[in-house]
Amino acid sequence: MIGRVHADLPRLGLVVGDDDAACSCAIATIGGYIVVLTTSVRSLAVTLVSTYVGAIDDDTAVTHLRLAPRRSPQLHQRLLSGPQPGTTHAGGCLLDHTAELQQLLVALTDQIVTIDVGRDAIDAATRSWATSPPAPDAPETA
Repeated sequence: MIGRVHADLPRLGLVVGDDDAACSCAIATIGGYIVVLTTSVRSLAVTLVSTYVGAIDDDTAVTHLRLAPRRSPQLHQRLLSGPQPGTTHAGGCLLDHTAELQQLLVALTDQIVTIDVGRDAIDAATRSWATSPPAPDAPETA
């Protein structure tokens, strides 16, 4: 069985234009190779779901699903080369996810958007990933 962990992350400091915007961010890790981050901004009815698949010190495939009112869902995919910044793989994924969220909110609102990813959020992402048991090398047979 592959280990799974789900955790709500501490609040991100999100400002759209001159206004604070509440958002919620959650992380799920599946084994040692998959990280899923979901952030919802209720006041704008916007959700971003990002999935990262890759080895810690190698390339990572990323899919971002953008959900916003009066727009069709959008998928953006790309490859992140090599290890990512951050204290861990999950920390690097969190930083990439929030950068994507910032780009999405700027495009939707045409305003300056800042996101403060606090050390506590990166540490929580690290803990969730570190407590997820690694995927087995080979599937179990019955």
